[in-house]
Amino acid sequence: MSLSPDLVRKARIRLPEILSRLAQGEEFEPFEIPLAKASSARAAADIQSCHADAKHLESLGFSVRRQSVPNRSLGPQTIPVALEIRSLSQLGKAVGDRHLGRFAHLSRAAIRRFPGLATYWSEHSLEAWAQRGAWGRILVALQWLHEHPASGLHPREIPWRLHGKFIEEHESSLRRLLLFVASSPAQGSTDSLVALAGLRSREPLWRARLLDPELLPNLPTPDLAMPLGDWMRILPQPRRLVVVENLESLLALGQRTETVAIWGRGFAAVKLAPWIRCGESALYWGDLDAQGFEILDALRREAPGIQSIAMDGHALAAFPHLASSGTGAALKELERLDRAEWAAYRQVVTANLRMEQEKLPMIWVEAKLDEAMSHQASWDNS
Repeated sequence: MSLSPDLVRKARIRLPEILSRLAQGEEFEPFEIPLAKASSARAAADIQSCHADAKHLESLGFSVRRQSVPNRSLGPQTIPVALEIRSLSQLGKAVGDRHLGRFAHLSRAAIRRFPGLATYWSEHSLEAWAQRGAWGRILVALQWLHEHPASGLHPREIPWRLHGKFIEEHESSLRRLLLFVASSPAQGSTDSLVALAGLRSREPLWRARLLDPELLPNLPTPDLAMPLGDWMRILPQPRRLVVVENLESLLALGQRTETVAIWGRGFAAVKLAPWIRCGESALYWGDLDAQGFEILDALRREAPGIQSIAMDGHALAAFPHLASSGTGAALKELERLDRAEWAAYRQVVTANLRMEQEKLPMIWVEAKLDEAMSHQASWDNS
């Protein structure tokens, strides 16, 4: 048997404060956790139960403080009143962490290596301790990144004894720790770990289809994937650009003159804004769900001229049998949607609906695409 859930809970409440003090170099100070008091209505039975509980705690290696208390029916009684936590190891036993006694040693070793980590261990002691199994490797990584602040290497090229995926697997914690290690930490920095550490990122490839193969006639295929910078170099000002949320829908589009369709990859589509702004006209086609409209709103923040296709109430009215349950997202103030888009957005959120773009008949979608492009052309010529 172990401690009661109530005693474990009370011990864990004290844990962050105690670990924070230890990280600051203070010694462990013994403390007490009050035990349940005997009921006056059932004094004799309760006192006997309290003594049994105390003996159980002592059998587990804990100390129990007793004191004499008055009792109206039985007279003065010496009863257990508090569980004494006399060491960090005992606290670890109380909270179910048999390694807790190593906390002070581990925190001091990390702080000796990087004094800037003192603040981290003090303010985020539980988070720091949760990574105890990886701290040896974390310190190796921090040491290398600190000594090579602008290596220009890809994370997997770093010549250390750590696994090639170590940075990828610990990116969030390493980024945060590197801010504390830096001599002038910019705690408000939004830079990625790769940017902070002066590493080289792997530039993502953007898959696109040249719906008009004559745009680049010498290519062996109109279906290509390359970095965004290369797309902007070989097609600096696309006549028409269609951003499609999902890959299957991108592949289903038919040929269309002077048009490039690119896979937006969900919320990553916002990164396409520089190319969208270079084109003469741009359209976005996403799922009819909360996230699809959030992506459209975010895109318009960076590329205000982009229009949508098949993202009003017409699809919901024409194909209600294609809708399924949504993600339960809350309604947000998406200020960049037009009236028809907002009405559709409100409908899918309120009813918790999702109509995936892949399910829509392509004949119907192509007609909507023709309509949108015709409208844009007439608008441009007016």
